[in-house]
Amino acid sequence: MTDAIGLTNSALDEQGEAIKESAETTKTAMDSQVAAFDRQIKAAQAAGKSTVELEKAKQQAIIDTNLQIVKQIEAFVRAGGELDEEKKRILTASLEAIKTAANEQKVIEIKAEADKNKAKEDAYKAHLDNLNKIRKDAQQAINQGEEEERANLLEFNQMIAAEEKAAADKKLADQMAQDDADFAAYQKRKADEAKFDEEQRKKAEEDKKKSDDAIIQADSKKFDAMKGLSDAFFAFQLNRANGNAARELQIRKQMFQVDKAFNLARATQDGIRSVQAALTIPPPGGQILAGVNAALAAGNIAKILATKFDGGNVQSGENLTASVPTSQTNIPTVQNTSAPNINPQTTTFDEQGRVNNRVYVVESDITKTQERVARIDERSTI
Repeated sequence: MTDAIGLTNSALDEQGEAIKESAETTKTAMDSQVAAFDRQIKAAQAAGKSTVELEKAKQQAIIDTNLQIVKQIEAFVRAGGELDEEKKRILTASLEAIKTAANEQKVIEIKAEADKNKAKEDAYKAHLDNLNKIRKDAQQAINQGEEEERANLLEFNQMIAAEEKAAADKKLADQMAQDDADFAAYQKRKADEAKFDEEQRKKAEEDKKKSDDAIIQADSKKFDAMKGLSDAFFAFQLNRANGNAARELQIRKQMFQVDKAFNLARATQDGIRSVQAALTIPPPGGQILAGVNAALAAGNIAKILATKFDGGNVQSGENLTASVPTSQTNIPTVQNTSAPNINPQTTTFDEQGRVNNRVYVVESDITKTQERVARIDERSTI
């Protein structure tokens, strides 16, 4: 155990001597490092650069170096080594150097902050001095009536106004572009709505036309059926009155009146259809053709109205000899090539081979045609 203690004490003694030597070596190295920092600081000062960070690094190097010495002595004492006078001196010197360096760092920071504040104050003072000088120069220029200063001021104001105008113009242009985009979107939406409405309208017209065609076809069939029944009835009556001349004359007169009524109805119907077909052509061609067709239809109706029964022969202003006038005329037919698929004329044939033209016309055209027929009928009666 004694040998062990002796060995331990010997090792501690050697460590103690090493601490002394290390302290001297570390101090020498620190002096060299400090000298190097001093050279860098002088060079930065000569270049007009800030030396705050270099000075703080210099003090931090002093702190780190002495802190290393303190930790060595602390480890030595904790290991059981004796803190003799030499080691106390080294420890005290290192702690004092650490304290001094830490205080120096704070002083450097405070001085740097003060220099920064002073620089700000100097800059602010220079700014104020500059403003005062500007005000003084401006006042002097105004007092002396220097046109150049006023021109400069005017140019400055114009530049500001131009910038403000440019900003306002850009804002207006952006707003107009947005408005144009919104309006274009609105127009497209309205166009789409109008297109949809037009499609629905055309579909409704087509549906109505199909319905009207069916009604007209049914009415035409009814009309032809009634005419067939009338013809059959009068044929039967004539067979029964065979040999009775007075009775046959009476029956033929009745037959003439009935056939005349049928032909008037068919002529009116055909005239209206021809006018309707003409009106499917875009103006002014459709309107002109509608007027022509109306006039031709009116003339045909007038001819039918002018026929008279005279013992089985027809008498009229043109000496017509047909026993019963018909509604077939030379009214021009309409073929709409400029407006396809718009109220097209549909041509069919009845059981007697006569042409049925399906057309459409507005109420005013029917009224005008009826008025013409009435006038023609009145003139033919007179």
